[in-house]
Amino acid sequence: PQFGPSLFVYCLRSLEIKDRAGLWVIMQFIVAHLPTSSSVSLLVAHKADILRFPTDNLNKLCLKVIQSAQFPIATSLYLCAYMASCGRLCGKNGELTAFQ
Repeated sequence: PQFGPSLFVYCLRSLEIKDRAGLWVIMQFIVAHLPTSSSVSLLVAHKADILRFPTDNLNKLCLKVIQSAQFPIATSLYLCAYMASCGRLCGKNGELTAFQ
């Protein structure tokens, strides 16, 4: 877990160069093996960077966090509010605001 956040940021920066499916899989693995609070804080801290990519990838990341959480219902409620704030943020840019 000590290198997880750094590796997450490295993958995110690599995605800015070229969007590769393998990097998203690595990011899903990282958030699944970090403590839930660390995973959620990574998503919140890098919201603007993550929203540059298709929302399907964000949905998969959030789903991995929920699946690996000790309290999945509480985590899903928190991430629901997170996704709602992402929808408002995307709406300001004129992009699609609906998340599944």
